[in-house]
Amino acid sequence: MSTEPPNGGLQEFDLAVIGAGIYGIQAARTYLELHQNDKVTVFEASGDVGGVWSSERVYDAFWTQTPLGILEFSDMPLNGVPKSDTYRDFFPARYVADYLKSYVGSKIYAGRSLAARIRLHSQVETLSKVEEGWVLHVREHRGGDLSSAEFVARKVIDATGLTSTPNVPSIPGQDKYGGQMLHVKDFGRQQDSILRFEEPLRVAVIGGAKSAADVAYACAKAGNQVNWIIRRSGAGPAAFVSAKGSWPYSNANESFYNRFTSHFLVSWFLDESKTWLGRFLYHTNLGQAVIRRVWKAINRKARALANYDRQDGRQNGFYNLKPDTDIFWQNDSTGICQRGDFFDIIAHNVKVHRQDIKCMTGHGLELADGTDVQADSVIFATGWKRSHPKFRLREDEQDLVVSLGLSVPENQKHHLFSSYWNVLWIAAAKNVVARFPILKDRPPHHKEGSASNITPLRLYKGILPINDRSIVFVGQMLLGNNFRCAEVQALYAVSALDGTLPLPSKAQMEVSVAHMVSWDRLRYLSKGQPGNWLYWDLVPYTDNLLDELGLRSHRHNNWWKDMFAPCFASDLTGLIEEYRAKSRKG
Repeated sequence: MSTEPPNGGLQEFDLAVIGAGIYGIQAARTYLELHQNDKVTVFEASGDVGGVWSSERVYDAFWTQTPLGILEFSDMPLNGVPKSDTYRDFFPARYVADYLKSYVGSKIYAGRSLAARIRLHSQVETLSKVEEGWVLHVREHRGGDLSSAEFVARKVIDATGLTSTPNVPSIPGQDKYGGQMLHVKDFGRQQDSILRFEEPLRVAVIGGAKSAADVAYACAKAGNQVNWIIRRSGAGPAAFVSAKGSWPYSNANESFYNRFTSHFLVSWFLDESKTWLGRFLYHTNLGQAVIRRVWKAINRKARALANYDRQDGRQNGFYNLKPDTDIFWQNDSTGICQRGDFFDIIAHNVKVHRQDIKCMTGHGLELADGTDVQADSVIFATGWKRSHPKFRLREDEQDLVVSLGLSVPENQKHHLFSSYWNVLWIAAAKNVVARFPILKDRPPHHKEGSASNITPLRLYKGILPINDRSIVFVGQMLLGNNFRCAEVQALYAVSALDGTLPLPSKAQMEVSVAHMVSWDRLRYLSKGQPGNWLYWDLVPYTDNLLDELGLRSHRHNNWWKDMFAPCFASDLTGLIEEYRAKSRKG
């Protein structure tokens, strides 16, 4: 990776990419494929590439939620995973970390690799808008030395994503606790002290999502005494579905990542009027009943797999892992059960508590029901702070944050976030319910307080500021497979920066944003409040972006295959070439 220091002056770039996770890697790669001689630099705050997949953050029990053939980029297959290290084609995350290092090293543009353009240990702290573009104020760590530098870029791609700033809740008595505390982001660096020991440890895992499940499983499998604590006042534990796919699909991802299944997702990005199946499912009472029946069967199958009321887990509170809402709504998220012994390990070796935490003590935690949980180590699998942007803008440019369509606290939205948007929300919500009658019957659910205290993202397609064409945001949408999304978002974003993307008027984009956010809030309940939770929508969302670009090479010529075949990474091969040819003709 690049370690060259600033040259003493104000270095200028054609493009600055902030973040070297998979979205930043693809953004830089896509731009360089189209502009090989431009000056491009990627700023990465950590010491490695890959974001959540970096070697700094992976650990032994961290497995992929996406299988081989789907979790990779279209221009380089992920090879070398032994069959013995897979479970229905899901595999340990360490192979992804190695793959990404090889990927950035193998991409050469104008005689210089993508890896050489990445400045590690370079935290973009503030961003300022100037006539020439953007000034990046960067804090850099070089060999133990700390320095500051400024750079100018004509264009910026923010790829800081959703998993860069840990959310560690403030708990009364935290300062009294005498053991080890860490966020799951740091579990990979600390795993040796927790999983390889002379004497078993007492470990408390806090959180209800898949990351908490992975850590609890890892700690219990290693022989530790594990207490898994899931807030009663929170959205509840994640659901876990089988890694096995329904016939004729090999695994769960293949079952979901195809265009036939997309019709059952109630997705805003699928134009149901274009197929007879869509018209039947969405515009007839019988079709609505079919959608409900399909999801009821999926939910019943997942609960049967877990068997939450099993007798051998009652003493440890295994029943507390039962999700609060059905899988369709995704209010408590979903994970793949990609290890055959997962439920047995948890049921037999982990005490599961569904309680709020009253306080921390010198030796652990006290729960709201009075339970004393003793812990040598407390691991927070409590998600990530929802803050936009991850970098700060100058005090005199706070209006810019709002005008770009980024999230801000409700009390800071001031005059630029006027009642105009509230009118759009109300009108859009009525249209969404009219289009998707099934969303009228939403179940009782936990409403996340923090989600309502921040304005939703108002980026067109979740990527583009409506009022600015010099900066774009990728990786802000949460989907089931980020590798496919990263490739498609990168091409869409670069097209917008290049001015080749045909965009509607400002008013039309505002209406589109209002509809997308309103749909998200109705479709995904509390998780959808920020307007960026698209958990089931990978295929319709990426198809929608590519349709706007006017591209077709990712589609199969055979109607049957195009409808039913899983969307593998290799399907995106040739998209950049097609885009390049189309741009020349244009």
